[in-house]
Amino acid sequence: MDIPEITNFKNEQGKNRMDQIIRADYMQIKADIDDMIKRFFAASSS
Repeated sequence: MDIPEITNFKNEQGKNRMDQIIRADYMQIKADIDDMIKRFFAASSS
């Protein structure tokens, strides 16, 4: 029985793009946390 592929990190040309995906996820998480911190301090100072 073959194990199904859950995620494929290759683009249309067959190049592995896992690093690109991880960087994009990291940047999104960082932006989300920055936004939460800014909203927290804005609410605290009100």
